Amino acid sequence: MTASTLIRRPMFLTVIGIAIATIAAPAAADPADDLVNAMGYGDYYTSFSAVMVEQAVEKLQKLQISPEVIAADRPKIEADAAAYRPTFLGSIAKAYRARFTPSELQELAKFYQSPLGQKIGQAQKPIKDEMAAASTAGGMFIALQTAQLVKK
Repeated sequence: MTASTLIRRPMFLTVIGIAIATIAAPAAADPADDLVNAMGYGDYYTSFSAVMVEQAVEKLQKLQISPEVIAADRPKIEADAAAYRPTFLGSIAKAYRARFTPSELQELAKFYQSPLGQKIGQAQKPIKDEMAAASTAGGMFIALQTAQLVKK
């Protein structure tokens, strides 16, 4: 073996080891996402998106789009609402990240999993303001997607 082979082999093994460790390493949990889940914002979005879909369908009906076309396009509207979910929940998590450190977020998630924490979570006005902004943006997103269906 030459000296260059002896140097290259450990380097190769090191690179392979780093690659395997990178692939195998689980993604670090985001405490803001944990808090958003503990506070039930995912469930809120499920209800909210159902309302958005119904509003989009009503808009199509008011535009006198045929029921057959609406029925055919409804899965696309529902898919668009579902696709917006990560953006919506991300906006809520971002609002929490702006106000709390990661360790505080972890403690808050634990607290908000308790009955008292769940009750208090409903009283968070600044976070609800962010949620309202994200909700409006979601409605606009669905409206734009629906308007494209009308152009067909």
